[in-house]
Amino acid sequence: MLGLTVQLSPEVEAFKSAAETYCAWLEAPPGSSSEERLCALRHLTRLYAAALELPNAEPEDSDPPDLPESYRLAVRQRLSTFPVGMYWQVYDPFVEEPDGPGSGSLTDDLEDTYADLKEGLECFGTHPNTAIFNWRLLFTAHWGAHVVSAIRALHWYDPA
Repeated sequence: MLGLTVQLSPEVEAFKSAAETYCAWLEAPPGSSSEERLCALRHLTRLYAAALELPNAEPEDSDPPDLPESYRLAVRQRLSTFPVGMYWQVYDPFVEEPDGPGSGSLTDDLEDTYADLKEGLECFGTHPNTAIFNWRLLFTAHWGAHVVSAIRALHWYDPA
């Protein structure tokens, strides 16, 4: 089967840049509470918009490497000072009578998004189609939902 080879289009470059910037933000020391909230919103909205433009790609014959636990641990520790923790949400807005709200964790949202993006960045240099394929797949199946939940929680967060 011939795989669809993706050229490094402006859309791929824009997404890769958004992913790199997001990961670099979470790998850097935290700023003030108000700065962190605005940075998170800017990064998450940029990522979401850029993901919508990613092209289809067939993965090469390799999976992206698993992210070392030390990366996740460092991000988790950095997020321990984040101004927002838990929040409430309805998980499926299309159920006629939802069970009620469930709790969400902004730390989990930001960390899981980081891990999915970072794994793609780690393999992009040698297997760009695999990275693009996985970014798109996990956008639909995992990190996209985390981003939407985080944006909603951060939108409503009032530090006062």
